[in-house]
Amino acid sequence: MIGRIKSHWENVSDSLWFVPGWCILFLTGLAFVMPEVDARLDDRDFSGIFPGDANAAQTILQVVAGSLITVVSLVFSITILVLQQASQQYTPRLIGNFMAFRGVQVVLGIFLGTFLYALLILRFVRQDGDGSAEYVPELSVTGALVLSGLCSGLLVYFLHHTAVSIEVPAVTHRVAQQLHDSIESHYPESGTAVEGDDDLEAFRARHPDSVPVEIRAVHSGFVRRVDEQSIIEAAGNAEWVAIRTRVGSYIHHGDLLIEIGGLVGLDDERVERLRAGIALDIERSLHQDPLFGIRQLVDIALRALSPAMNDPTTAEYVLSQLGDLLIALGRQSYSSRIRLVNQREDDGQIELWADRAMFSDFVDAAFSQIRRMAEDGKPHVTAHLLTVIAAVGRNLNASHRLGALRHQVAEIILAIDENDLSPTDRETLREKANAVLDGMTTPQDRVVAGTHQADHGSSLAT
Repeated sequence: MIGRIKSHWENVSDSLWFVPGWCILFLTGLAFVMPEVDARLDDRDFSGIFPGDANAAQTILQVVAGSLITVVSLVFSITILVLQQASQQYTPRLIGNFMAFRGVQVVLGIFLGTFLYALLILRFVRQDGDGSAEYVPELSVTGALVLSGLCSGLLVYFLHHTAVSIEVPAVTHRVAQQLHDSIESHYPESGTAVEGDDDLEAFRARHPDSVPVEIRAVHSGFVRRVDEQSIIEAAGNAEWVAIRTRVGSYIHHGDLLIEIGGLVGLDDERVERLRAGIALDIERSLHQDPLFGIRQLVDIALRALSPAMNDPTTAEYVLSQLGDLLIALGRQSYSSRIRLVNQREDDGQIELWADRAMFSDFVDAAFSQIRRMAEDGKPHVTAHLLTVIAAVGRNLNASHRLGALRHQVAEIILAIDENDLSPTDRETLREKANAVLDGMTTPQDRVVAGTHQADHGSSLAT
């Protein structure tokens, strides 16, 4: 249940209405508070703050409200055009990133809130006539002037941000930064890792006499979040639990989600609690899915390398960002998929197997499709890919992870002779690829600042 709540909260907090809604509520509340303040301070002279009469106050408030609703329409139109441009030029999967940008949400919220503020303050302004005396809530009208000045500055900021936000470096950097933030939360350190082979068959071999109870999906969608803690708590006194699905994978109705061994007689309530530990949604999210961030960047590169775009420079930008991400992922500690967790109701341990992406999966997702696309007459992009692979290899601190990079280089070497390249390009790429392979030394062979670099990533999995 917690996983589903977190998934829903991510959808709400990243939506285009959440932050603007709070801004509107705040400024609407301010429109009721400020007249009260004016009324309590009615015996004081605020003519230095707002020296105009009721007619001037009404004119100002009407101008503020009328101009802001026009500006809001302009801002919404520009936002929709930016989303359309990003979808066509880069990838539709980036639309959520643009909508979740806090700066745009705050701009929209303050514009709409100021519009409502001006309208609500307008009703407190009275002119002479019909037996009523002229009344001007001077502090409230001054507040409208201050907010209109703030909106002017925000409009300039919005136009600048919109122009910058669709540039390739800004797009790739924003996705990469979000992915960096999600890396740490993707690999929790709970439990004790079990040494040895950690694939599913090896895990099953550890429990040859146990007949598992299967928990299957009753809905379809992408796995947005896997709440291992909730699943373990719901497992009670089970001997072992195997979480068969990975964050980011698509689940069809009836697909296997969880297997539980050593637990007989699961009631419907406990089954629902176990199923609720895996949150499904119609779209993937970066919050717990690093592969989705890599997917977004790769889509940008593939779109740039397509015959319609033919923009290899954008692909090289993306490869550089992917290299930085793989360096961060390469330094991540990947514990075994098998862990012992102290969560049994009788104070015993549950053996947990969880399907997780390892470093080799990230390398394959980042480079394989771009490599195949670049093989078709784009030797400069292939050369840049080799440069990025070499940089990742130099910065790894776990020698067993170099195999995934060597595989990419080997595939490039195999493709060199199969593709229609000039003799010069073929020889240049071959020499560069061999140099990259020769330069992939183990971390123990490197000397950094006079000492050998420590293997902080010494872990069981790749």
